[in-house]
Amino acid sequence: GLSFLGYVVESITRASDSPSEAVQTGMAKALLAIMTCSKCGVHEAAMLQAVRSTFHVYLVGKSPAGKDIAKRTLVDMLKCVFNRMEAYDLMYRDEEQNAAKQGIDAINSQSQSRNEDDETVGTATTAATNGSAPSASADKAPSSDDTTGFASQYHTDSYLLFRALCKLSSKTLPGDENVNVTTLGASSTAMAASFFSTTPAVDPLALSSKILSLDLILSVFDHCGDAFRNGEKFIYAVQSYLCVSLLKNCMSNQTSVAHLSLK
Repeated sequence: GLSFLGYVVESITRASDSPSEAVQTGMAKALLAIMTCSKCGVHEAAMLQAVRSTFHVYLVGKSPAGKDIAKRTLVDMLKCVFNRMEAYDLMYRDEEQNAAKQGIDAINSQSQSRNEDDETVGTATTAATNGSAPSASADKAPSSDDTTGFASQYHTDSYLLFRALCKLSSKTLPGDENVNVTTLGASSTAMAASFFSTTPAVDPLALSSKILSLDLILSVFDHCGDAFRNGEKFIYAVQSYLCVSLLKNCMSNQTSVAHLSLK
């Protein structure tokens, strides 16, 4: 079930259906305040719901000012989620390095005390100790990550958000149904025809949704760090979700979509 904070987020997001732009803007600001508060833990389903509702406010917004507030709020939410993951990853690496340094210092001091007692035995002990200790510590570090799947809750949140944006950007627009990822290079004639054919009418909400999701994906790469670039699960998400989206969208009849996917 939802946590207490999850119910709070769910209650706030009900305002996204309000016809009042002031109410919708207030909802977006309230959700951003909760997500960026260090004392509040908005994760997974609640986090995605907050992003989804703010996304909806952008799509149905009537004035440019209201849409701009919603988009800036989405970017701030995205930055918060990914910055927390990067901060955790950096802190974790620092702790690992400090632990390794302390372990080496302890081994060296222990070896030195043994050398004072018996140089010959101490030398042999030092060689054996220095040869085994690093491998033992190296074996322990990856095992915890393998059992948890993600290094932290922040990594899980970032992965879920990135995957959701990729899937949202992959939705097919009217007129793009014939673009098949597996046969993009099969017929240059068909590809050229798709570009020069008359652009069909498209749902403005669907087009805005795709453009916004692609914009937010670009923002991910603007604010990500080593945790994202080197994480195996994120590399998998790029290969399995983002590449599929970009291959589909680069052949879109909508020039704005094709342009964004080629950035």
